[in-house]
Amino acid sequence: MKILKGALELARAAAQDSEVPLWLVGDGGLVTDLVIANFASYRRCMIPVGMHRYGKVITKLDPTLEPGLNLVEKNGEWRFVDEDGAPVPVDVVEAPDTMEK
Repeated sequence: MKILKGALELARAAAQDSEVPLWLVGDGGLVTDLVIANFASYRRCMIPVGMHRYGKVITKLDPTLEPGLNLVEKNGEWRFVDEDGAPVPVDVVEAPDTMEK
């Protein structure tokens, strides 16, 4: 599993004061973005076509670990864990340069 550096930075920043669930989404085993889910439709939140939900960001208002990736902060350190709290290896990668020169 991999996550784009920008998506990881966004997830960390958003988690600090989030009042809504935050989902980690992407495609092909690569987390590329964050989706904000509201509590009313938490289980039925719309995810863009072609994207998959790989996990979530643990926040003060949404502390439950779920199957998949869970990004948690403990003592100022961020890490990925599974639903049992066991560490999950995730590589942080840079976004590919897709701009034509």
